[in-house]
Amino acid sequence: MIGNAHSGRSFWSGDLLGLRIYDRVLLDHEVQLHARRWPKIGIRPPAREQGVIAQYDFDRRDAPLAINRSAPLPDLVIAHAFQPVHRTMLELPWDRDWRLLPDAEDIFVNIAGFIPFGFFFSLLLRRISPLSARLIVLATGAAGSAISLAIEVTQAYLPMRNSSATDLVCNICGTLIGAIILIKSRDVPER
Repeated sequence: MIGNAHSGRSFWSGDLLGLRIYDRVLLDHEVQLHARRWPKIGIRPPAREQGVIAQYDFDRRDAPLAINRSAPLPDLVIAHAFQPVHRTMLELPWDRDWRLLPDAEDIFVNIAGFIPFGFFFSLLLRRISPLSARLIVLATGAAGSAISLAIEVTQAYLPMRNSSATDLVCNICGTLIGAIILIKSRDVPER
């Protein structure tokens, strides 16, 4: 199958110009040779190449079929769109590949992005209800959890997005921080 990773986590975009399938693993120097020759001759070799068991050109963009120009493998049916075989819902932190700077920035953005929600939702609850500080924080945390969960579930079905349990936890933390900032900065009964 040619397409994205089965989990939908790693995305590839671009044009697939052709495909060759060999009856063996290519050596490094063979891969480099093909890469240098590619712009000059395209996928079609000037003569039949040893070890090629299938060769597909994707130059017929209007046709849903890629013809095998070598025997014995069958032709390929080209799908209009690729979708991940298995979508990961709320990927757990220990199942992902962590990179220090991008992931630290992502965590910061997820926390900081929900602080205003926590603050203003708590302010709204404080103005429209006689809830104690503890109940305001709990209600705000529940609302932030529900909104964040809805976002993460939706992201599992959007291209180029990931559903992450880490993001869910960071969003909830940001919501609670915002609520606590309001409670500590205003005179709200603790009961």
